[in-house]
Order: sequence, then C-alpha cells, then structure tokens
Amino acid sequence: MWLIEIIGNFAPMKKIVNVLFALLMITLTACENEVELNGEYEETAIVYALFDASADTHFVRINKTFLEKGESALDLAQNPDYTNYDSLKVTLTDLSDASIVILDRIKKPKDPGVFTSEENILYYTTMPLQVGGNYKLEAELPDGKIVSATTTVINSVDVARPASNTRVNFISPSGLSNFYSFRVNYFSDIARFDVKVFFLYEEVIDGQYYPRRVEVPVSSINNTRLVTETNFTFDLNVNSFFSTLARKVPNTTTRKEIKTEDNLVVEVYAADETLMFYKNVNEPIEGLSQVQPEYSNVENGLGLVASRSFTRVVTQLHEETVDYLTCDSEVKDRGWIYELRPTGDCN
Repeated sequence: MWLIEIIGNFAPMKKIVNVLFALLMITLTACENEVELNGEYEETAIVYALFDASADTHFVRINKTFLEKGESALDLAQNPDYTNYDSLKVTLTDLSDASIVILDRIKKPKDPGVFTSEENILYYTTMPLQVGGNYKLEAELPDGKIVSATTTVINSVDVARPASNTRVNFISPSGLSNFYSFRVNYFSDIARFDVKVFFLYEEVIDGQYYPRRVEVPVSSINNTRLVTETNFTFDLNVNSFFSTLARKVPNTTTRKEIKTEDNLVVEVYAADETLMFYKNVNEPIEGLSQVQPEYSNVENGLGLVASRSFTRVVTQLHEETVDYLTCDSEVKDRGWIYELRPTGDCN
C-alpha cells in the first residue's frame, strides 16, 4: 500500500525525499564524467511537507540539488555541505487570518543510506493546524529567492465499524464467515485512503515479554470524484486474514499470549488530491516510453507540500474468533495462550 509507506510518521516520508532527490540527481549527474553539461548549473531547492491536523508537530524538509564537475554523485551525497542549506528562514502562514509562525530548525537521526545521515536537518512547528484551513509554506533562500507552496488540511476518515467498544467476530452461526464488513465516513477533501489492521500478541522468550503485531492489508479506496460518503462499506477477506497470520507469525511453539482487550488495531491513512496525484505521476513506467514525468507543486523549487490524515481505532477480537484462531485455524499449533483460557486447552 503506497500511502502507508509514504505517510506514516516523518521517517517514511524521508523515503519520498530520497527517491525524488535521487531521480533529480541522476538527471543532473548520470553521465557527468563523459558528457559536458550544456549551460550553467542552477541550484534548486527541494521541499517536502505533509501536514496533518491531528499531529502535534509538523515537519518540513528542505534540501538542495548539487553538482560538482569531476566528482562522484555518491560521494557528494554523503557530504552535508552539498545537500543542506547553511541557514533558511522558513515560515508557515495561516491564510485565513494572515498569522505567521517561524519554523524552528532541528537535527533528527536518519538511517544510513545514499544520502548523508551526518546532519539530517528539518524545520518544524507545533502550531495547531485546523481541518479545512489553507496554509502557505515559504522558505527564503540565501540568494533571497522565495520558495513557496500552499495546501489545505484535510479531514480524517471516521471508522464507524468496528467501533472501539465492540468485539470483531469472524464467526457466524453457520461457521467461519467469508468476509467482515468495515464501514467508514469520509469527506470530499480526501482523494484516497488505505486501511490495514494489526493483530497484537506478546511472545514470551526466556521469561521476557515481547510485543508483536501482524499487519494485514484490508483495502485501498480511491475517491477520484472527490465526493463525501457516509456509511461506505468494504470487506476484509477473512481467509486472507488467517493466511496472513500463517505467513507472518513464527512457526514455533514459543508461548504467544493474546490479551482479552486491545488485540486488534485498525489504521486508516488518507491523502489529499495533491498527494494522490503525486503518487499517480510517480508510478513505475510501463511500455515503450521510459520517460518519467515530473510533478511538483512548489513554486521556485521542486518537491511536494500536501496534506494527510491518520485514524487509529483500538478494538478486540471476539472470543469465538480467538477460539477459532488458537484451536482450529492453520496457525493453531503455534503456542497460543488466550487470557480467557490460560491453560491453552481447546477442549
């Protein structure tokens, strides 16, 4: 699910930066040792921000393109002097009242990779953002050029079923159900959302308890007509749920404890139209044409400034479903202990 990878916390978002930055760098330097580039190289700012009204902190990443004749692009990418600006004035303006906040600068850890992890510089603000609010991000570069982009903060998806105070049951009077129906409400500002569930348990190894969670994709919904929907339903394939557990839960008899409460989590990641369009433009190229189109909504620069939202519902599996999982499913012989059946006896 593309959206989940893009809009988790800011760490997955850095993957976007790295991918586009790499594409841009390849364009500028792929044949640097063989072909003389035509014209004078112009440094370009690359800006990324995904704003979420439910987040307590909003991050912006700003890097720059780089080129040095006779130097390896991979070597340059490891030098923060080539990827980072020394200093920038970055602001966020609420267009409803023209109020402006100056973003602070912070260095955050970054996993090693193609680009330097020595100085991962981000800009951030804790200013609350309002759903439906229009915001303008601006950065003043050292040469005085202003890089900017605007976005409207979107709503989150409301999960009506399952609710947090209910128990999800995959068992019907006739036996195991084929599907479990989800029901959600969403607004016209949401262009796409991805849904997944997590099954939670604890694995006991040498007396130590280790939290485990198994991800099960549910559905990806495109709202291309940008309409508001209430009581929109889609299904989880129950057999796929258990087959996913069979693939991902270690096939061992180590003690695996399932709590009565809070053993199932539903997560919904939503994107606005800009982020959705970005995804479509950057899908893998098929066919004879291998020219990758370029999309950016940043004025005087490159990158993406858009809005996302996140919904999380903590619920639990019904006792009948847990009984089936631990006693009759294809993963029954993997050391399960249910809180309501501490002996592990299925009789």
